[in-house]
Order: sequence, then C-alpha cells, then structure tokens
Amino acid sequence: MTNIGGNCSSRDSRAKSRAKRDLTARRRDADNDIKNEIGYLDKSQNRMRYDQYRAQGLFIGSGVIEAGCKNVIGQRLKQSGMFWTERGANAILALPTMVAPLFFRYPCVSRSRASYV
Repeated sequence: MTNIGGNCSSRDSRAKSRAKRDLTARRRDADNDIKNEIGYLDKSQNRMRYDQYRAQGLFIGSGVIEAGCKNVIGQRLKQSGMFWTERGANAILALPTMVAPLFFRYPCVSRSRASYV
C-alpha cells in the first residue's frame, strides 16, 4: 500500500514543532503583558486610593460621566425633527468647547448672549 500523503511522521513533527514555537511566543507575549500591567499598577498606585475617594463622596466609576455625556448629546442632537450627518453632529458638539473659553477671557460676554450655542 502506498502512502499518498508522504511521510506522516515528519509532517506531524513539523506541526508539533511549529505549535511549540507558537506556544513559546505566546507565553513570552503573555509574560511581557503581565510585566507591563504590574509596572502600570506599581506606578499608578498613588492614584488608586479608592477608599479615600469614596470617603470624600467622589465617584470612582465612569457611569456618572457616561450618563452626563449621553444627556448632553441627547439635549443637543435629539430634539424634535432633528437629523444630523456625522460631520454636522460633530460640528454642533464642538461649538460649546469653542465658546466656553470666552466666558473666562472676556467677563463681559454673558451666558445669555451665547445661549444659542
């Protein structure tokens, strides 16, 4: 009987060898990822005083910020009859960041004059 596929044992050993190299590379990558994460945690430890932040009544999650962003965007862009392209929506959302510095630089500019923004 003829072996149509060639020498199976050499093919198997090449596949095993390739799998071993891939596994070694993955382990090396995982080790590097772990070292990077540990380094980040070590360097950032002084900012991770969550018990103190909670005691001060500060929010430590992103949910409050995300909800605020959702409300601001909803108020600006989701009013009755409004339809926006992505470019137009980005332009409207950028307006307050361009106008807000005026309130600090020029105290005579009142919020009522810029309320249309």
